[in-house]
Parts: sequence; structure tokens; C-alpha cells
Amino acid sequence: MAFPISKLFLKPLISSFIKNVEGLENIPKKGPFILAGNHASAIDPLVVDAVVVSKLNKKVHFVTKKFGEWYHYFTKPKPGNFYWLGKLVCEDWAGCIPMEMTERGKVKGLTKTLDLLANGKIVGIFPEGGRSDDGELMQGRTGVARLALWMDSLRKPVPVIPVGIKGAEKFWPKHARFPRFKREIELVFGKPICYDNYFDSKIDYKLLRKLTDEIMVEIGKLCGREYKH
Repeated sequence: MAFPISKLFLKPLISSFIKNVEGLENIPKKGPFILAGNHASAIDPLVVDAVVVSKLNKKVHFVTKKFGEWYHYFTKPKPGNFYWLGKLVCEDWAGCIPMEMTERGKVKGLTKTLDLLANGKIVGIFPEGGRSDDGELMQGRTGVARLALWMDSLRKPVPVIPVGIKGAEKFWPKHARFPRFKREIELVFGKPICYDNYFDSKIDYKLLRKLTDEIMVEIGKLCGREYKH
């Protein structure tokens, strides 16, 4: 019930801030896949989700850090806070995958993410691990490559779709309390990146780092930012 309601009201609102979308033909029409994009604004997951919902009528399950005052305020069940509202919006409506920044928490989050992919769902992840202050690309973390290779090792390969988000850092900068509400966000979806040829490869940090950097380079090309790491 939550998804139809949010699709009916939230999608048209968010879509009104999107100036242009390119590369829609690169989004798979069926099956699981991973969306990996740059991250400079709180609006990023919402605009990506709005586009995917419009095309496939499916929501994107974004991996998000279970960290920070805003998240704990809504999701820690303490007297007087809005735990139920945060859970409804973040996890039930948006389908977020909260990941605690501990080894145990990361394993739990990755396991849930793999389960979603195995069941044909769409997962969104921002490899930088947080929002950039100025829109410049930060070093990508290896979780996106790890997920793709794990699915390949299970003989359930999923493509990674790089996404370049432009203008979101101007629409709602990281340290701004409120957005500017101007129609200036652009999204560019790149061609799928597949890892079928890594079926029998040894998954180590060197390989994960190489593949992650390659993904970030593609994201940089799409959003007009140079990846310098």
C-alpha cells in the first residue's frame, strides 16, 4: 500500500525538479540490477527513484548508512521521537537498506542487499559512501563491486548501471537546510557494466579496487566530473 501512495504523490513532485534525462534505454526492462551514482545532495536517491518508477513501475532499494543524528532520531525507538515515521518513510516507503558502520552491521546489510538482488529487485548505491561538499567525486568504496561479483559467483549475474547526476548539488547543497526548488537536475544513465568474465576470479581487495575505480570513472563521465583517485 505504501509504494502506490508514494508513487502517486511523491513521484510527480520530484519529477518536477528534473530538467532532463538521458540514457533511459540503458535501464534493463526486467531482472535485478544495481544503480551506482555520484552523491552530492539529499535529493539524489529521490530523483533516481522517480525516473525508475516512471519507466519500470518498480522502486529502488537504496543502501544507506545507519548513521547520523537525522537517521537515529527517526529510527531509534525512544520516547517522544518519530521512530514509526522514520521507519515508514525510510524503510517501508523508500525501501532503504540501513547499514550500520560496523563489521557486523555491514555483513547484515550486504546480506539483505544480496537477498533483494537474488529476488529480482533493484538496488541503488552511492559508491562514495556519503555526500560530496562541492560536487567533486570522492573515492569510491568497494561495496558496489563486491555486490556485483558476489552475485556473479552465485551464477546470478547482475549488471551495474552507472548514473550521473548533474545540478543536484545546486538544487540542495549538502549544508543547506532547504532546497532551492528550481528545475535544474539532470540524470544520465550509462550502459550496463557486466562482470560475467569474473566468474572464476579470486575476489580480493586489488580486484575490488580496480573495478570500483572503473565504475567511478564511468560515473564521472556521465556527470561531467573527473575522478581523480
